[in-house]
Amino acid sequence: MKWAYVDESVRVGRMIVASVVVDTGDLRRVRRAMRSLLLPGQRRLHLTDERLARRHLILDLVARQPLLALSVSGSTHGRRHA
Repeated sequence: MKWAYVDESVRVGRMIVASVVVDTGDLRRVRRAMRSLLLPGQRRLHLTDERLARRHLILDLVARQPLLALSVSGSTHGRRHA
């Protein structure tokens, strides 16, 4: 079985949908690794909130995890958003 986490971002004229898929057997290890990055008092990670050096640290740890990352980007021109 697998778990998937999905996030989307809409910018002027563009939408990006990103997903990370993790095997159930790796889920505990991946969650533990991600939680290890939280600073005292921090509840979530978001790269826009982090300094450049810390972004590199976070991305390095994510790149070493047993997961599949996918992203799709498309134009929003001519489409309605809910």
